[in-house]
Amino acid sequence: MQDIDTPGLLIPGAQSPHFFQLKPSDLRKLHRADVVFWIGATLERPLERILNTLSGTQQQVAMVDTPGLTLRHSRTHQALSPAQPERDRVPASSDAPTLDPHIWLSANNARAMVDEIAAVLATVDLANARKYQENARLVQARIDRLDRHIEHELAAVKTSPFVVYHDAYGYFEQAYGLKSLAAIAPDSERKPGARHLHRLNQLLAEYPGVCVFSEAQGDPRLVENLASDARIRSAQLDPLGRTIEPGPEAWFELMRDIAGSLRRCLQP
Repeated sequence: MQDIDTPGLLIPGAQSPHFFQLKPSDLRKLHRADVVFWIGATLERPLERILNTLSGTQQQVAMVDTPGLTLRHSRTHQALSPAQPERDRVPASSDAPTLDPHIWLSANNARAMVDEIAAVLATVDLANARKYQENARLVQARIDRLDRHIEHELAAVKTSPFVVYHDAYGYFEQAYGLKSLAAIAPDSERKPGARHLHRLNQLLAEYPGVCVFSEAQGDPRLVENLASDARIRSAQLDPLGRTIEPGPEAWFELMRDIAGSLRRCLQP
């Protein structure tokens, strides 16, 4: 939309996409909008109910339905098993509760979404259709450059195992051949049980020096307790870009931050 208009943002990165309340001003934005882009009900649960109450004049685009996406199952049910990317891949018709909604953490998925967004905008704003397509080509070129940069940056740590706070990074791991051993929590909003933590400690004992990643929205005590062992290193990952300024640079900065945190902690 550069040089055409500025999209409105409903859910800032500091808010949980699973649990949020829209302000009256946000509801007015929705009613005035020509198009509403969202990931889908698997991620922004409260938004599904709100969108169903709209007049129907808005075009509602769930990005999980984008043609050409590579989708995967969440791995919470196998949280203490090594990642198996090929098994995790699922077709777009998979049931929503099993779908990993963090689709933006894949450069290939980002490319597909850019094409979809540009195509939708071109249909609702014919006067600027060519500009949307031109902008899309520029964004695609930037995605290509960043993808190559991250591939090079992470090449030396592909065999280094690590533990994540919750299973949000499967798309990123698939893209760059990384190896996550386990997730601490079932998801970002729920704490793990005692049995799970016991099994996790047993697993970590087999991997001295492994890196355990926390998240800003997670319980820091869980990682602190695991990392109290001197053999464990810790760092932070952020799949939502909570501290990143919203705007056209946000996705690129988010991907660079994740790659940088992984490289620094996993580097031998």
